[in-house]
Amino acid sequence: MPPKTKTKLPDQNELQKRFKKPDFWFLYLTGEEEFRMRRAVAHWEGLLRAKHPNLKVKKLFGTELDWGELANHLSGLSLFGEIQLFWIFEADKLRQQVRESLTRVLENYSGPHYLLFWGEEADARLNFTKLFLKENLLFQFTPFSNPQQVTGWLVGYASERGLAVPPDVAQMLVEKLGTDLSLLSSEIEKLSLAYDKLPPKEQLEKEITSQRRFFPWDLADALAKKDAARALLVLKSLREEGNSPGTIFYQLTEHYSKLLALVLSGDFSMRTVQEWKFYGFLHPSVMAQAKNLSKEAVLSAISELASAERQTRFEKIEPELVLETMVARLCQNP
Repeated sequence: MPPKTKTKLPDQNELQKRFKKPDFWFLYLTGEEEFRMRRAVAHWEGLLRAKHPNLKVKKLFGTELDWGELANHLSGLSLFGEIQLFWIFEADKLRQQVRESLTRVLENYSGPHYLLFWGEEADARLNFTKLFLKENLLFQFTPFSNPQQVTGWLVGYASERGLAVPPDVAQMLVEKLGTDLSLLSSEIEKLSLAYDKLPPKEQLEKEITSQRRFFPWDLADALAKKDAARALLVLKSLREEGNSPGTIFYQLTEHYSKLLALVLSGDFSMRTVQEWKFYGFLHPSVMAQAKNLSKEAVLSAISELASAERQTRFEKIEPELVLETMVARLCQNP
């Protein structure tokens, strides 16, 4: 489920009660934080997949979309009896003609597809937005305006995962890791794997500071999950902290080399990572990464890292471009 917000998201039954046509749902979500947007996307996709296991998902962008293209998407697939979810991002940037046509269609639509809209701003003067307001379908994720709000969210988020995080520890995490909810949630997931009860604040602070300094855990974790958006965010943070591309390549190569050793040995018991210079609460997730990788996938990642390092060191290609390209390739599905 998405993190708690001031607006409670309706469940599947509540949604069906709101719609005159229960086979068509449309939402216009507004907000600024990419992390909460992505969690909301996953939430609604999950609801729909429960009803339609073979649901196909297509993502469109308002800045690029014309009415003819959208109309073709809506009508063409119906001929094949397919159910498809259309995520229309940047809905607030749809051209006026497209908005007006879409409004007329939505008022009488009875097709087999689902449309979910995401925009950064909801202009209540537009008929397009008024339709959603009329049906009480406007959901807003209010961005946090100060670190104290993030600290409160972090305590609640950890509690939902069975981990008690005192307010002073939550404040320390925010001070160390920043206010990005994606990074903070990743840290909570790691801690909940390792501890039933957190160690003293001073010990935990030392461990987190050390593991972030000597090992780009958050980057490796994002790459393992094929989450390119989060990986780029972590990469930016690492660069701002003064980590050179060479350091990042070396650390990731060392990490993938250890994963390769695990994959080749087939021994996924905890004792195999006890000698690694990682803190204990990293071990369960490192093991999970290894179990989900093949030898070919690890070798391909190591090869990609070597190529990226060569480009920055010898070919003098702009480091940021090389790093972003590397992330995109490592996050590609095989």
